[in-house]
Amino acid sequence: MANFKKRFKDWMSIEDEGELGNDDNYLEIESIKPKANYIIRPFVLNEFEDIRPVLKYLRTGKYIALVDLKPLKENDVIDLRRAINKLKTVNVEIAGDIAGLSGDWVVVTPHPIKIEKSKPAKAPVPGEFDDDNDEF
Repeated sequence: MANFKKRFKDWMSIEDEGELGNDDNYLEIESIKPKANYIIRPFVLNEFEDIRPVLKYLRTGKYIALVDLKPLKENDVIDLRRAINKLKTVNVEIAGDIAGLSGDWVVVTPHPIKIEKSKPAKAPVPGEFDDDNDEF
């Protein structure tokens, strides 16, 4: 223990200011940019065959898919139903969540991300808390 105290005192003592600037016992840490965990990617389905890249990206588990169904809806309703069923099947495979937006768009998310599907009664006012919920 005495040896440790002596080394610690020697290490902590600085005789002059010049010694501090020449010390090579430090480690420079480069800034590391955090990588995004999930990427939001838009898709447009013009025909049923356009579903393949959507499914490929969803199966990676790193992408949130925003799928525009309007062109497919206008062309062929049967293919639209097939595409939606395919999205639902993949959604079950990846244990994700799926929701429709405004009739023409569908959002599909991977496992840990959930979509709140209830409609809010009113738009939240900034700075105002709901007594029942701790969130806005």
